[in-house]
Amino acid sequence: MSDETPKIHHANEDGLFTSAGGEDRNAPYSHYLGTYLEVYAGFATDPNNRQRVASGGLVTTLLAHGLRENMIDGVAVVKSDFSEQKIGYKFDILTDPDQVQSYGTSAYFNIPVEKHWKELNDFDGRLGMCALPCHTSILRNRKSTGRGLQNVELFISLFCGHNNEIELLRFIFEKEGVQESEVTDMRVNRSYLGGDVMVTLKDGKEVPIPFRHFNVYRSLGFFSKAMCRYCDDHLGGQADLSIGDIFLKEYRGQDVKHSAVIVRNDIGQRLMHSAIEQKIVDVEQLSGEKVFRAQKRILTPSGDTVSRYHACRLAGFTAKRPESGSFRLRSFFTYFMLHLNDRISRTKWGPKVLKWIPRPLLYAYIGSLKIINNTLRPRK
Repeated sequence: MSDETPKIHHANEDGLFTSAGGEDRNAPYSHYLGTYLEVYAGFATDPNNRQRVASGGLVTTLLAHGLRENMIDGVAVVKSDFSEQKIGYKFDILTDPDQVQSYGTSAYFNIPVEKHWKELNDFDGRLGMCALPCHTSILRNRKSTGRGLQNVELFISLFCGHNNEIELLRFIFEKEGVQESEVTDMRVNRSYLGGDVMVTLKDGKEVPIPFRHFNVYRSLGFFSKAMCRYCDDHLGGQADLSIGDIFLKEYRGQDVKHSAVIVRNDIGQRLMHSAIEQKIVDVEQLSGEKVFRAQKRILTPSGDTVSRYHACRLAGFTAKRPESGSFRLRSFFTYFMLHLNDRISRTKWGPKVLKWIPRPLLYAYIGSLKIINNTLRPRK
């Protein structure tokens, strides 16, 4: 973990964004999305670039394309690593575009990319990287304040509801009868709402863990990353491109899982347009309203920072009171339950009790919170 607290980015009340599509600046979703030029939905056209990734392969395809087109000279990458017989990660800087795809797997645990700022800063050339919104904010802040990283030319951020600590994976492994010391690889194969966490053991056996079995604990806030209690930047507002899931009914039956792409500035637009022109991505243009609808369940309550502050304090966590905002009971209730779950998972007895709670009860629990969040009106 970094000792640097990421900035929480709020748009202006009239909607901090620019739109090539001429969208209404007073739309209720405008201040949830951040500044942007265009929005797309799509996937990588090469099926090989969609293998072993959680979604449509756009992130690795765009980073590799940036290398091939000489827009950047290197790509900073991370992936899960079990070489020391425990859950860990590997950090590297690649200059060969053909190697980027091998790092396309999703880790689903906290990887402190911000700890590698010196390695990023020491690279002789222009860098591109993909990170979570909080990491992007920390690294962008270092660059903008003149503390290094002037060579990082391209930031791609993933959409993020929140992150979790390694302890969640350890809990899932134990519950599924998988010994951490026997694991050699892990990848996530995602469908629209399903898929599997594929765990490879030393004997070559692959153990599929249904993604929903992992995701229900993650979505309920168990073993959550501490910084996620306060963060309301879920769409990577400080990135050049933001990419993530698009949970909309019209994409549910697609043969290939689509991702949404928010193009935020000229740098991101140049890379995206080049990829479109060379037909290495298959995309269609979207409105910002659709991206908001796809992420509404997270974005709407998250923006109620005063409610989150009180929920955090009641659950026993420290928090700084926001300078402005108003209280909404449903947002408070949602975040109090999530923070309470996090608090319980950090006790000695919590994981033991949690292990024996039937999953159908957890599915009903998360379903009730989803109903509350989906019916919460967005702020204008």
